[in-house]
Amino acid sequence: MVEKSLIGSQEENKRRNVTREEFGEGPAGDYAFHIVSTSDKCEAIDPNSNKQCKNYAVQTLDFDVIGQMEVAPNCSDECAKLLQIRIRGDLAKHNMTTAFGKNGWGRERA
Repeated sequence: MVEKSLIGSQEENKRRNVTREEFGEGPAGDYAFHIVSTSDKCEAIDPNSNKQCKNYAVQTLDFDVIGQMEVAPNCSDECAKLLQIRIRGDLAKHNMTTAFGKNGWGRERA
């Protein structure tokens, strides 16, 4: 039996025009919108195949590292969850935690 990938193919996720209204107000929302509107690819990696998602990014997963907001472009809530798992694991190696948000909206403790 062939194991189904946790991430979709580019054909399943046609390029969607994002609008500024989908992102938070202020600098965080501006930055998240800029990243998505200029980035082609979702940054999620399928843990089963270790391959990067081929879908277009339509949103960001936002998080703080040492007081600096970072964003990870992604195509869906499912890929955002894969990114959260990877980011939490990477930060845990350095005894760090973070809060997550979406599209420049406020980050809450996860």
